[in-house]
Order: sequence, then structure tokens, then C-alpha cells
Amino acid sequence: QELLDKAAELPNSIRWHFIGRLQSNKVKKLLELPNLVSIETVDSANLAKRIANVAADARTEPLDLSIQVDTSNEETKGGVQPQDAMDLAESIVNLGSVRLAGLMTIGAAGDL
Repeated sequence: QELLDKAAELPNSIRWHFIGRLQSNKVKKLLELPNLVSIETVDSANLAKRIANVAADARTEPLDLSIQVDTSNEETKGGVQPQDAMDLAESIVNLGSVRLAGLMTIGAAGDL
């Protein structure tokens, strides 16, 4: 909700990339955001399917999705395990109204 409120106050030319944990029940509200071009923290096939279903009704252009991969094994960070990333990628590629944009990861502090 906070993002939607802030977006209403900013220029319509901003292209939004969502980064953060996204619950399935918040997808519809997020996709109301004008100029949302990417969700960069997809960590499950169920979430990807929910996004694709809502996007099919709410958008004319495909929405970019990035898979969040947990490379640091930190409890405070989300994402799929590296060995599960390919399966999630395959499931996203087979969905309509979304496009697999790539991978997103945040390493542990001190990692290069």
C-alpha cells in the first residue's frame, strides 16, 4: 500500500521494479501500480502462477519476472535454492503474460 501511495505522488514516467517479499494475496494490488515493469523476487512456482493469472487480466504487456536465488543461506533472505532455480525457470517460461527476465541474488556480507 505504501508503494502505491508514493507512486501516485511521483511522475507517471517512472518504470517500477518491485524488490521484496511478495505474498500471493498482495499480487493484485501490486499489479495496479502504473508502469510496473518487473518483479525481481519470485521464489516459487505458485507465486509466479498467481502473478501470471493476475497479469493476464490487468496488463497488455508481459511483466518481467526475476527468480530470487538464495546463494548465501542466510535465514533473513528469501529465494529458491540454487539447485531448484532451473525448475522454477522452466515453469515461468511456460506461463503466459509474464516473461523470465533472469536471476536475482543477494550474497552474504563480505562475499564478492
